[in-house]
Amino acid sequence: MYQRALQGKEKALGPDHTSTLDTVNNLGTLYSNQGKLVEAEQMYQRALQGKEKALGPDHTSTLDTVNNLGTLYSDQGKLVEAEQMYQRALQGKEKALGPDHTSTLDTVNNLGTLYKDQGKLVEAEQMYQRALQGRENPFTTPYIRRHTNSRKYRILHPTACSVLAQPYSSYPSSPSGSEYSLSTSWIYIIAHRTHGAGTHHTLGQKSLAKLMLRQLAEDPNNGCEPLGKQGACGTLLRMTLEPYRYTFVAKGTVTAFTAKLKHEGLVYRHLDEA
Repeated sequence: MYQRALQGKEKALGPDHTSTLDTVNNLGTLYSNQGKLVEAEQMYQRALQGKEKALGPDHTSTLDTVNNLGTLYSDQGKLVEAEQMYQRALQGKEKALGPDHTSTLDTVNNLGTLYKDQGKLVEAEQMYQRALQGRENPFTTPYIRRHTNSRKYRILHPTACSVLAQPYSSYPSSPSGSEYSLSTSWIYIIAHRTHGAGTHHTLGQKSLAKLMLRQLAEDPNNGCEPLGKQGACGTLLRMTLEPYRYTFVAKGTVTAFTAKLKHEGLVYRHLDEA
């Protein structure tokens, strides 16, 4: 499948397109899992060189491949090269994403494993402690990833959200919140009208929330981006419903705070109706 995808993308997009390079990177991971370390290194090196040229050396996608190379070098026993890759990935992610982002913490954890393999047990413990503390704090790890029990988290959708200045021009005219008015100046208005020259969105509040939750269930990182703002009970997220490109602000929290934030959402609704 990867080979078929790669051949198709090379033909349609070119060998240096970022989508092509993503598949090259994925092939590297597959080869690594199969124990084909030489082929894996070739794929990772190709992906890295292409991404550095297309995206820059400090882009997060480039850094993901750098991290993958670090893991590969570690598997090959090239511990010095592995440390160089991990350190580069860590410094880049700390700058681009912050020291407590889960992707940053993944590399911190990898460094801990490398230091352990090198016999640097003090440094290994420091890395593991940092990774553990970061992952235990839900408000410094807004992305819900494989290292987190996603059922522990709740995303409060439109009841407690402010709509960004994208497609919506007003709040719903009906108490049920089933219809939102469209801004006629919005570039994608035709694709989002209920029918013909209608003035309302196809999706209402309930259907939007249902589709958003389904999207998160399939991939918690898809359309979910932290805004870097944490409060006492949650963190702000920018949510995007991919098929429609509807974008809004949501609050991510843990189960213990759900009731409190639902009440907060109810207060916001009353204020809107006032």
